[in-house]
This record gives sequence, C-alpha cells and structure tokens, in this order.
Amino acid sequence: MMERSSLLEAYRILTGCSQTLWNWKLDCDYHVLYSDCPHEALYKDLLFSYFWQEQITRHIQQDLTPMICSIQPGLCWILAFDEGKNIYMKGPFFNRSMDETNFSLFHRNISFSSEAVQVLEQSFSVIPTLSSSVIKQFTQMLHFCLWSVPAGKDSIEYVTQELQHKRYRGHVSTNPFEKSSGGWELEQELLNKVRHGDLSIRESLAHAATLSNQVYHPDRDSIKDYRQNTMVLLTLVSRAAVDGGLPQKVSFSLCTEYRKKTEQCTNISELLTLNHDMVMDYVERVYKIQQTPGSSATIRQCCEYIKAHIDKQLDLKTLAQMTGYTETHLSRKFKREIGCSIVQYIQNAKIEKAKFLLANTNESIDSISNQLNFNTRSYFTQVFRQCTGLTPSEYRQKNNII
Repeated sequence: MMERSSLLEAYRILTGCSQTLWNWKLDCDYHVLYSDCPHEALYKDLLFSYFWQEQITRHIQQDLTPMICSIQPGLCWILAFDEGKNIYMKGPFFNRSMDETNFSLFHRNISFSSEAVQVLEQSFSVIPTLSSSVIKQFTQMLHFCLWSVPAGKDSIEYVTQELQHKRYRGHVSTNPFEKSSGGWELEQELLNKVRHGDLSIRESLAHAATLSNQVYHPDRDSIKDYRQNTMVLLTLVSRAAVDGGLPQKVSFSLCTEYRKKTEQCTNISELLTLNHDMVMDYVERVYKIQQTPGSSATIRQCCEYIKAHIDKQLDLKTLAQMTGYTETHLSRKFKREIGCSIVQYIQNAKIEKAKFLLANTNESIDSISNQLNFNTRSYFTQVFRQCTGLTPSEYRQKNNII
C-alpha cells in the first residue's frame, strides 16, 4: 500500500488534471498548514463564516466520516479528517452553474469589500462545476487516501446553508499587493531575490517596511488583517524558494513552522518582525544551496532537514532513514560532498542558530543551551568558544541588537 503522502499527491494530480481544484490542510485548531489557493484568507473566511468551527468540531467528535459543505447557491467544499483530526479540504467548486443572477444573490447576502467582490468575480471564472456523482467520488477518494478504507456513499455527511437572512459583517482581506499601491513591483523584486538567494534582499525588506507604514494604519487595520497578509507573503516566498532549489519538504516544514508563529503573534510589531525573519530565513537557505551546486539533491535535503530541525535531537540513524541510505554510505557521501562530517555540520548549524539568538533575542544563555540540546551550559560555552573564539556572553555583548 502506498504511503498516505503519496496517495494524497496522486489524488491532487488526478483531481486537478483538467480543472482548477484547490487543496488544503488545516490542523485541529483550524490553522492552515497548507493551501495552494491563491486567495487563501478570503476563501477560508468565506467557508468559516457559514460553517462555524463548532459545527465541524461537533461532527469530528462524533465520527471522522467525510463532509460535503455547500453554501447556496452552490459553492461547495469537501472535508475529510485523519486520526489526529486534521482537516483535508478540496475546493471550493460549484454543484450548479453560477450565473449573474446567482452571483448577485450571493453578493447581496454577504458584506464584502469591493476588492473582495472583485477577487471573487475573477476567481469564480476558474472554479469548475462538478456533478453530484463526481463530488461523491472525489469525497470517497480523499477519505480513502487518509484511511485506506473506502467511505460508503451513505456515510458522507451533507451540510448546506441557505444565504437568506445571513450577512457576514467581518472584513475579508484580499491580496495586499495591489498594483495600484506600488507594492506589486516590490513583491516581484522580493520574490526574484528569494529565487536567486540574493542577500541584498535586506534593502528590499527595508523598503517594504517603509511601504507598510504608508499603506497600513494601526487605527484602522486589525491584527487579523496583518496576520492574513503575513500568510499570503509566506505562501509566495515558500514557493519562490522552491523555485530557487529549496527542497519542497523543507519548504513545507518551514511553512508549517511560520504559520504557527504567525498565529502566536499578539501585535502588529511582532508580525512585522516575523515577516523580516521569515523572508531572510528562506533567502539564506536558498543562498547556501546555490553556493554548493555540486552536492546532490539528497545531501542538500539532508542539510536543510538539519537546519529546519536544529532544536531537535538529530542523529545519523534518523538522517539515514530519511534519505534511504545506510549510515555508512550517508556518512561517506556527506563528507565527500560537503567537506565535513555530519556531526560537525550539526554542531556548526547549532552554533549559527545560537549566534542568531544571542544577537537578536533576550533569551538567557541557559535557555539557548537547552533549546539547542547541549547537555550543559559549560559544554555549550566550550563548543561556542572553539567555533567563534568568544564565549556566548562575550558574543552577545559585541553583537546584540535588541
């Protein structure tokens, strides 16, 4: 039997061969872990303005059978669930034709901004209309990918909400990079620099910060708007980094990590700082990959895995299992291509992370030592001095910018 990830990828390809069908994964707290929808924030808000989280949570608590959710007049999503109560979605799509009359009804009953309405009108033109039999088949297929057991037609939960007397009063954000704002050219400049691993991107980020101060107004815009804009930026940058050579698995892992950090931010200042750190993280990884073009894809993946999980316990056995090599073969191949042993590479990566934390945060040295899995603070100090010629305290005094 194929692994779940392989089944889901096959499902994505098969269902998207001749039509635009977007794919989603949300965790049990309804945070988006993955989406290829270009208007992710808008469609997530649209779905959850009608299918409240409590309703879906109530269904999951009773059983994990799949759902087909539709908003009259005919906009639908498929939802399926794994054992961890993560949500896998396909959609939206239509179950009937969306003519001008239907769209007018749809628009009148939801309070969107004019920008959001324009995005909906444009995106509706590429959303397909599926027959009821195809919708059922796609739902059964998605459930099978997660459980390796077919979902019977009678086990699918159908939920429909009428639009009458229902108005969504919340603000729905669209893509913040409107060409008229001057941000479109800046976006393209940022993404091109990510693709090329161009470290001069710092200048573009400084320009972006200035532009943000001109475009956004703290007395008018909510942290929700900033958070959604960060999610959009993360999606664009992660894809640009893959174009630049960053392995897809690494980019996906980073995406998941930064989505969680975005949800944890409590104010706009924290989100702006996170935006900067996030973009720099991606571009520096692409830069390092492009500096070693002679290394194989597997060894680059191994290096990126180490960097992405530097705060975890890393060992040769885990890396060998991930790459499919024996420990001996991986050790020899890694040293031949990178020029140092895996143990040394992990140690160097830990020290680089420690240098960043010492210079950019107020975390205690004990906390940093524990976070990077050094056995004791004294051992951390010993290794750090060997690599930098300074103790952690001395390095912080010379380089701290907080």
